Amino acid sequence: ELDCVMNYQFAYAIYRYVRWGNGEYFKRLTTNIYNLYPERALRRSPIFISSHDIPRPMNILTNEYMKEDESFENVWDMEKSPDWLNPDGTFDTYRFRKYEMENYQITGEKRILAENLRRIAVFLQYTLPGLPSIFAGDEMGMTGLKDPTNKFPLPWDNIDIKSYELYKNLGIFRNSHKQIFAYGDYEVLDEYEGKLLYRRGDMLFAVNITDKDAELFECMKNKDIAFSMGCGDMNCDGEVKKGCLPRYSVVAVKN
Repeated sequence: ELDCVMNYQFAYAIYRYVRWGNGEYFKRLTTNIYNLYPERALRRSPIFISSHDIPRPMNILTNEYMKEDESFENVWDMEKSPDWLNPDGTFDTYRFRKYEMENYQITGEKRILAENLRRIAVFLQYTLPGLPSIFAGDEMGMTGLKDPTNKFPLPWDNIDIKSYELYKNLGIFRNSHKQIFAYGDYEVLDEYEGKLLYRRGDMLFAVNITDKDAELFECMKNKDIAFSMGCGDMNCDGEVKKGCLPRYSVVAVKN
């Protein structure tokens, strides 16, 4: 008997939605899992978006070798690309490891995109049914492809403060609404063109993964804002109150 399991399914749903905009897949898969798992088991099942044997979140969300492809069992199965094969069909381990070492860091405009998308992925990780499970270093802003680049020593003297604040504030948010996140039911209410609306108990959550501002869902307008972040900031309440769901943003309201 298993009291709970690592919920890989939610990781698949989060990445396919946040990176590729597949809201239909997110809705279908998370709803199926919610209805399939016994309630007590699902509440105890860890939700992860990285671990010791897969790349770090910002790499999964931006690296060219991550694919939403039927030939990949998981979106992070970068080693399954034919680019790593020699003419005789054997795997070129040296070329693969060399690429990892030269490309695990993320800089410039790509880093900005990675941080915007990662913020949304972590929000989903913290608000879906289950227990957020953090791979050490994610909260410090570490990047990494597959082993060994995802296992470098923790940068205790060089922590990314924005990453730390992201995880800290989401932890405070969860702890402030324990009944909702521990026992609240789950339902996806709407998804279209990169926008997502779902419910936990009496709280509504909206997400915009696009680079364009959108109108806030009608059912959320003029409601008390419980949490919001977006546009590179931890707070976009002013824009939300005007009925706008800003680019790369999330908002939660009490229904």
